[in-house]
Amino acid sequence: MWEAVEACATTVLVVVGTWQIFVIKEQAKRERTLNAVTLYSSDPVLDASARTLRKAQNSGDFSKAPKDYRSDVVTILNFLDFIAIGIEQKLYVEPIAKDHLKQIVLDHCRDYLSESLLNSIGNIGLRDYPCLEKMYNRWRQESVTFQG
Repeated sequence: MWEAVEACATTVLVVVGTWQIFVIKEQAKRERTLNAVTLYSSDPVLDASARTLRKAQNSGDFSKAPKDYRSDVVTILNFLDFIAIGIEQKLYVEPIAKDHLKQIVLDHCRDYLSESLLNSIGNIGLRDYPCLEKMYNRWRQESVTFQG
């Protein structure tokens, strides 16, 4: 009889332990996502590029000489692609990233993620941002909802 109780207790411990590992992994994924998305506002290089592009767009300088802003465009698109790749590889929680970055992604991709613009500023194109392009197209069609 004690053997049956012991086997039952062992099974319960294994199930609880497995569940706890799953919960810890999901929590780590959420924290990893939050750390990644906050880089947009906390990283000085990203911040400088975003400010430079915003100022150039507002003044009209960007449309006059987009090639002069290649470094800033690539910096922003590379960061957004980093997020898109993390989502595609299931390293980040997409609804959390979307809640934080949807408008930023939509605005930057609308302004800079076009084959003609990328070709005009240098030897880059949509082929360099396949994950970002997929995420952009998906987010343009979806509403922001996170239930966690």
